[in-house]
Amino acid sequence: IFGVNVDVENKEISSCKKDRKPHYPLMQGQEVIQNIKFLSIEHNINLMHELRDESSLNSLLELARSEKDWNNLREYLQIFNEYSTYLTQKQKMITLRYLYEQLTHPKDEIRRRSAKLIGLLIASFDEDYRKEIPQNVTLKPPAITSVNLLERYLNNFQQEALK
Repeated sequence: IFGVNVDVENKEISSCKKDRKPHYPLMQGQEVIQNIKFLSIEHNINLMHELRDESSLNSLLELARSEKDWNNLREYLQIFNEYSTYLTQKQKMITLRYLYEQLTHPKDEIRRRSAKLIGLLIASFDEDYRKEIPQNVTLKPPAITSVNLLERYLNNFQQEALK
């Protein structure tokens, strides 16, 4: 009626996704390197998807809490170390609470890594506003700053030491 064709033609619809699985044992040279890069990129994208919001982070933290093998727990801590720069302030607060819990872990290495990560998250907590601000606009001060967090956790550490 309006010059729009709504009839479905019998054409094959093809996906842009490759259906073939790479045969890693048969690869050589640059092909191996390229596929390792692609696997790494795919892994990073999937991991960033797992850290997309507070609920997905909480799910990941629950998995970490239920982990019995301290070597696997160490890997979770490594993930938080590498990807902490991409976390929002709320996600950093959630992660800080989890890391504080880990300070009572029986393994010394888990306690040490958790303490180091607490320091890293507190140090990188403040977000800089990078866009140009119009002259007639004033930004609200943040509800909580890295200094507030540092004071809070130092007080927590002192209270635990006095017990």
